Amino acid sequence: MKSMTKPRHDHQVQRETVVKLVMHWRREPRELATLRVRRKPWGYDISPQPIEYIKTKNIDHLLYGPGPTIVHGETGVIMSLSSSPGDYFGPVGYSGLDSMEYLDRMIAERSIPPTETIYESLNQIQNEM
Repeated sequence: MKSMTKPRHDHQVQRETVVKLVMHWRREPRELATLRVRRKPWGYDISPQPIEYIKTKNIDHLLYGPGPTIVHGETGVIMSLSSSPGDYFGPVGYSGLDSMEYLDRMIAERSIPPTETIYESLNQIQNEM
């Protein structure tokens, strides 16, 4: 019989670090920022959707246009996606994202600089305070 529990993915980047970044980006309390951050085998997915949609999945609250922001679980590289078919279904699109190797390929093919990390963003926020 298959286990019904979700596998836990241990990443170098901690979920709490991603939640802190979302709190600053969105100017939301921890409770709401936490709802946006989903742990994945490759890192974290940050939803741009309104909290009403995240809580209810009611399409009346669904925003069209922005896609998720993703955070590499090992390096902390941040990549924002749109909801365009190319970003979602393209040759290295979000719909196929199922492993760290695939995410590394997405980052390489999109030429995302390795310095654009969650740590750089948090340091910049600290320096502005």
